[in-house]
Amino acid sequence: MIALPALAPRTVAQALLLVWLGLLGLGGPAQAAAALQIRIIQPAPGATVDAATVPIELTVDGAALPAGATQWTAGGGFHVRLDGQDVVQTRALRFALLAVAPGPHRLRVTLEDDPAGSAAPAEVAFTAQGHAPPAGTTWALAGPVAALAVLLIGGLLVGWLRWVRPQQAAAVYDEEPREP
Repeated sequence: MIALPALAPRTVAQALLLVWLGLLGLGGPAQAAAALQIRIIQPAPGATVDAATVPIELTVDGAALPAGATQWTAGGGFHVRLDGQDVVQTRALRFALLAVAPGPHRLRVTLEDDPAGSAAPAEVAFTAQGHAPPAGTTWALAGPVAALAVLLIGGLLVGWLRWVRPQQAAAVYDEEPREP
């Protein structure tokens, strides 16, 4: 006779429940999907970034991503919300948001439509800051250049209407009627 160690009833009940769930096929993929956690690597929490281009880098903990992966290859896609507004839907793990308004922002990333289940979303707060134009850049001549462009285009248009267009119209209307 084989002697089995004495197990508490609670432990036996838990073991039987796990065996029963395993036989039903429950707990495998669903538990793996529940273990997925989206993580925002960039921007870092509380970071101050350039408002013109905000680089975003994501990873998914618990997923078998190859080293250096740039795309999410499993099911579904990322929905990126900036201040509650859905701004990007992508499968890319690295991308950029362009022309973000200066000031504090909250970025939230969720994985949606994943057939294996859902991943825990990630959220980060950051501040976008506008930068002054680089040294040597100026808009001082923008007005005179625009005025010169308007004068040049206007002059060309008037010249065409005054000299070229009448010559084209005269060639059509000044012809002698042809006999049939």
